[in-house]
Amino acid sequence: MANLIKLFKVDGENWEDQPTKKMMAKWSNIHTIIAQIVAVMPMTSDLLMQTVIDQFPYYKAGTYCNRAYIHNLIWISKYIPSLREQIMMAIINSMVTMDVNIMDQSRNKRQTELMFEMDVDEQDNVSETLDYCMLEVLKWLEDEREPVLNIMCNVFERVILPTHGTRYVQFLLVYVISISQQCADRVFNNLWMIAAGLHGSGPGALATRRTATSHLAGLLARCVRVTNSRLIQYLKNMAEWCHSYITAAQESTAVNDNTKVHGAFHAICHAIFYLVAFKNHHLFASKESLNFVESLNLPRLVTCSLNPLRTCPPQVTRAFSSVTRSHQVVYCQAIIEKNVRHTLQFCNAEEYDEWFPYDPYTLPRVQNVEWEGKLDSEKQNTYLDSDDDSEPEDVMYVLSQSTAQEKNVKVLQPEKPLVTPVDLLNIGEIPHVKYLVQKAEQIPKPKTSGHYKPFKTTKSDVHNPKKEIHRKKHKNWEVTAATPPPIVHGPAIALSLEESLKLQKEYNIHLKEVEVQHAAEKLLARTGIKMSDIPKDVSKFGQYRQADSDDSADTTDNEGSDKEIHDEEPERGGVIFTVMK
Repeated sequence: MANLIKLFKVDGENWEDQPTKKMMAKWSNIHTIIAQIVAVMPMTSDLLMQTVIDQFPYYKAGTYCNRAYIHNLIWISKYIPSLREQIMMAIINSMVTMDVNIMDQSRNKRQTELMFEMDVDEQDNVSETLDYCMLEVLKWLEDEREPVLNIMCNVFERVILPTHGTRYVQFLLVYVISISQQCADRVFNNLWMIAAGLHGSGPGALATRRTATSHLAGLLARCVRVTNSRLIQYLKNMAEWCHSYITAAQESTAVNDNTKVHGAFHAICHAIFYLVAFKNHHLFASKESLNFVESLNLPRLVTCSLNPLRTCPPQVTRAFSSVTRSHQVVYCQAIIEKNVRHTLQFCNAEEYDEWFPYDPYTLPRVQNVEWEGKLDSEKQNTYLDSDDDSEPEDVMYVLSQSTAQEKNVKVLQPEKPLVTPVDLLNIGEIPHVKYLVQKAEQIPKPKTSGHYKPFKTTKSDVHNPKKEIHRKKHKNWEVTAATPPPIVHGPAIALSLEESLKLQKEYNIHLKEVEVQHAAEKLLARTGIKMSDIPKDVSKFGQYRQADSDDSADTTDNEGSDKEIHDEEPERGGVIFTVMK
């Protein structure tokens, strides 16, 4: 099975409408074999699908290879309908991979000089590959209609909706809801349920809600088959949800100004601003429409403490402010200027994560299939001035550019110097001027301050501990947290090895004496013996057995002297004890 699928990945010359008859005949034989294998062994359909996914070409493999592979997968779905949804999911997954790797055309043009030519060609090849793959899928949707359209809605919810930042693949959904009212109702209802948080919560729920809000606003604004009644319905739902959220936030005691906490609220407010600015010709066409816009109570959304205009993309903010000011619905300029001052004060540029996925389609071959809105490349990038109250004719152009914050690089030309090298040479010829120049341009040499010592902050000896100990303190001196701690020890002294050993030896001797004393105290405490105090006068302790005493060892008594003591001897032997009283 794998060898048969590999035959779809071939190199060749791309076609415009249909492949060549030779290639069609070759592919027809391969499909006949696959169909017979699946008919004989139905369980091989799972193996076939796994092989199709494993053998899918790399998105940089080339236009012909990817287009031929997708063309044959669509062919397989026609004679194996059970694999239709899995095949579409595999195709859309591959196209999403191409989409997120395409560089924006405007950025590509500005950065051509900063990139290698090979990298630019590589991006162009991926764009061309995705363009032809979109053609193949659109033809598939046009041929089979109902069964494939419902599958496309399922694939959108599983693959396209969780992906942030795609530019082209989601336009397949525009085609689907344009030709099927049932699919349109399903898609809009699901997107609103997810955006409003009515589907439940889970990991990554906030990011999914913001993406769903962007898709909902883009479809309502860009799809030409969306009726005004549907637009009014969802605008009303969004405004009611936002007002309920503001009321709940005001009643809550733990109101947080973090934009990530209130990310869903900011996203839905931005969708309202986007729709009011983009659909201004429909929303302000009559008195009834104007009354409906006023019933949305937009001033409360703009002036609430959560400040949704602070995180709104600049293009949408300017267009919304211009439209609402011209129709006297709400004035946003004061809040916009306040947000600008806040940004400049804290030196933190706001990151605009809002993304409207249905900005103009720029791939050339399917640009005008169902959607409209070509841009005039010669038109200048002009915006309405904040003090201009005229009709906002450039709002469509402002919104059709891009809602992503782009980095503009401005190269400043060096100014022409007032003093040329020739003037410097002429100055050198005048002695007085030369003297003045040398004196003015003389750079003083910095004075050497010695090596840096972290414990000594000044050159003087004020931090000497000996001086600090003897420093005179006034009578009201107190040791507090605001005063430096008193110095107890002297400065550190460098000792020799012999002195260090001597100090260590003395310390060990002292430590043993203390241990002996503590041991004696513990022993006396256990036995209960109380020792008398040592007399204070210990000068006579050293006179024990001196030379002039009677018991001196140097003088001995002669035998028969008066001092001789005779003990009584028992008659029959024994020991006599003398008891002293």
